[in-house]
Amino acid sequence: MPITNIETFVCSSPFPEADRWYAGGRGQREPLAMHFNAIVLRVHTDEGISGLGEIMPWSDIDTRVRAVHDVVRPRLLGRSPFDADKLTVFGSDLDTNLALAAVNVACWDIIGKATDTPVYRLLDTEGLAEPRLRCYASGGVSWAWFDRPDQLIEEALEHQADGYTAMKLRIGTSWDRSNVTPARFLDLLGRLRDAVGPDFELMLDANMRFSPDEADQVLELARGLRELDFRWFEDPIMRGEDDASYRGITAEATDADSVTVYRRLREESGMTISGCETTFDPRVVRRLIDRDAVDIVNLDVTWVGLDQARRFARWLEARGKLCIPHSWTTGISFAATAHFVAAIPNRYTLEHQLINNRLMDDLVIDPVLPVDGYVTVPERPGLGIELDEETLERQFQRIEGDILTNL
Repeated sequence: MPITNIETFVCSSPFPEADRWYAGGRGQREPLAMHFNAIVLRVHTDEGISGLGEIMPWSDIDTRVRAVHDVVRPRLLGRSPFDADKLTVFGSDLDTNLALAAVNVACWDIIGKATDTPVYRLLDTEGLAEPRLRCYASGGVSWAWFDRPDQLIEEALEHQADGYTAMKLRIGTSWDRSNVTPARFLDLLGRLRDAVGPDFELMLDANMRFSPDEADQVLELARGLRELDFRWFEDPIMRGEDDASYRGITAEATDADSVTVYRRLREESGMTISGCETTFDPRVVRRLIDRDAVDIVNLDVTWVGLDQARRFARWLEARGKLCIPHSWTTGISFAATAHFVAAIPNRYTLEHQLINNRLMDDLVIDPVLPVDGYVTVPERPGLGIELDEETLERQFQRIEGDILTNL
């Protein structure tokens, strides 16, 4: 069953004005998301079976599409998708690696369809799969310090009413522009905790907004989160020299200073720390775990593919660590992540993006959707989804420009 073609689709979904959200700026920047992009990849075979994957779309879309057609496609034509792991060995180029990660997922989709087996059962080699997964509401991005911060509390209560038992939120718009301090933020989070009650799990994602030089400020925040019984504190500090440009975290860039800060946060605050969503390099994960810098690894399937993700999960399980993947793009990556989480024994919960991104629900046929805060991974072959090409063509035409616009 050789691969006969690899095609890509670039699509976008605009946000209504009321649903535009803030990525959280540094200094005086205020990045605003006005639409969401996606790079869909589909692998074809000579038997008419195709598989879906997705390339991380946050920047450099055209470069990543070229990597598929100029580098990856010529290399893989005529090869068997059953050799998914061998076909998708990562190198040093980020764009090629992200394309290979998408191909890896698509190959597993093909393998599942060819063998009439859902992907999670193929990935589960220990008989420990669990297809019913608790989801957490991943949002908390639409509120603004300069407007009405209590919108964060209102949003959390809405998710709780919809059956979710946990929520991950972000740290809001620019702290510098609105004179925000850890104490002011913790006051808001204290009122949030009072509103949702003690049994509703809360998590905070700082999106690497702080630098190692701000360690004392972050430590104050981490201690406050611990007192408020937050489940974890995600990506609090930038790792390496790159200011969250999503070019990837290499082993060399994970410098001693940032590793030391992560370890200090854990030791001095007692707070559970999560990290590693933007890496495909196992050396990074090992360095952070071996130096007691993180407790939870939040790898992203769109960065590493399913084979590398499974290796990470096994390695983490042997060290008693949880693997709680990041998932923040479309219904394709959400389905792939759900299959992965269902297959690993060191699962905990599944991230469900809640930002009115229609690419989550309408891009594919038979999307994987939570009901009352839980999702059941489909028993259909492969990922159990197909691209809705008619809807893509009619409603998701590409919008030029990156997802985030600085205001």
